[in-house]
Amino acid sequence: GRTSWTSLLRAAFAQLESDPHAIVRWMSSARPGDFARLAPLVVHHARQDDPAACELMRLAAGHVDALAERLGALGVPRLALAGGLASSLAPWLSRATRRRLVPAAADALAGALRLARAQAQPARLAS
Repeated sequence: GRTSWTSLLRAAFAQLESDPHAIVRWMSSARPGDFARLAPLVVHHARQDDPAACELMRLAAGHVDALAERLGALGVPRLALAGGLASSLAPWLSRATRRRLVPAAADALAGALRLARAQAQPARLAS
C-alpha cells in the first residue's frame, strides 16, 4: 500500500508467492544471485515503461554514473560495461558516461587473468 501497483510489482509479487510474509522471509535470506534473478523481469518491464521498473533502472544507472564520474576524476579515459545487463543498462546512463563507453576488449575472466599475470610477473623477476 506504499506505492501504486504496476505490472512489474504484480509480476514480482506473483513470482514471490503473492504472500507479503513470504516476501519478507525471502528478502531476509536472499543473496545477490537471488536478487539478480529478478533483473530480467525489471528490464522487461522497463522496456514497457513500467514506472517502478524505470525507477529501478534509473537508480542502477545512477550508481554506474557515479562510478564513471569518480573513475574519470582519477584519469580513466574510457569505460567498458560488462555482464549480462550491460546492454540493457547503457541507454539509462548519463550522456557523459555513454560518451566514454567503448566495447569490452574481452570478458571479465580474461581481465582477471590479465591482472593476475601482471601481479605474478614482478614476483617471478624477483626470484
